[in-house]
Amino acid sequence: MEKSYLRYELTDIDEIKLLNDILETNKDLKTLNLNFNKLGTNRSPLHITINKIGSLFKTLENNQTLTKLKLCQCMIHVPDLVKIFQLNTTLTVLILKRNNIGSDAVFIADMLKTNQTLTTLSIQNNNIGNTVTSNLAYALKRNTTLTKLSLNNNNIGDLGAHFLAETLKINTSLKILYLKECNIGSGGNYSISQALRINNTLTLLNLSTNYFSQYDLPYLADALEVNKALIKLDIKKMRFGDFGILSLVNALKTNITLTEINVDFDHNNFLKEMLETNYIKKNNREKLCLQIVCLKKLNQLGMIDKVKTLIPDIYASCMDKYTLV
Repeated sequence: MEKSYLRYELTDIDEIKLLNDILETNKDLKTLNLNFNKLGTNRSPLHITINKIGSLFKTLENNQTLTKLKLCQCMIHVPDLVKIFQLNTTLTVLILKRNNIGSDAVFIADMLKTNQTLTTLSIQNNNIGNTVTSNLAYALKRNTTLTKLSLNNNNIGDLGAHFLAETLKINTSLKILYLKECNIGSGGNYSISQALRINNTLTLLNLSTNYFSQYDLPYLADALEVNKALIKLDIKKMRFGDFGILSLVNALKTNITLTEINVDFDHNNFLKEMLETNYIKKNNREKLCLQIVCLKKLNQLGMIDKVKTLIPDIYASCMDKYTLV
């Protein structure tokens, strides 16, 4: 075990006291992992009283060495937890996966309005709906330090996505946003796409396993044509069809900042239509030969071998001038 890392299992009052002592005296500890300990107000083992848990939170509040706190699946009582951040100025990473936080996430939103140290927050899989998402979105309009937020596996929906999109239009600190499996459909896709036309800070966006159709992807593709910040986009496990993917390939001819894109589609049908109708040649063959970034994307999508087979002259022309990575 690293000197700066501690994984601790709380089974009785004495162990909470021991942990308090460690936190008060150890000046090297940077990460504390309390995952799977039941720390909720009314859900703790009978022999671990809420007063003792409160003493632990008080210790964390005054601790000035920890930088990362992991409380996954702890049935945490959020109003008590956020009190830690009233005085603590060193915690930068807070991981709260699977705590069934629900509407109590409003307390986290209130904390984010004033907190100036937290840079990473994971509250995925916490039964968070669109109403609470609006509170989080509003808080992020004021917060200037959070750079990474994971809301995966929450029921955010189109309305919640809209609230977040409005925040992305003005937030200048958030760089990484995970919205995987958040029940986002066409309306949410449109809102996020419009935000990406304005946002110049976000570098990673995960929208996989939502409910976009092939008619939604063109909005996202249009945004990518003007967005100059996004480096990685994940839109896996959604059915876009040839029409949607075609709009994406068009966007990648213009976009030169996106270096990784994850998407699922029927390679065979799309390539057959695109290549057999001379799509590439009709869209300025020489320009595309020189636009190696497009071929890089095709390579990442697993399509480059078919490009090499079906249009070897274009492939060879590009390879003469660039190194495909």
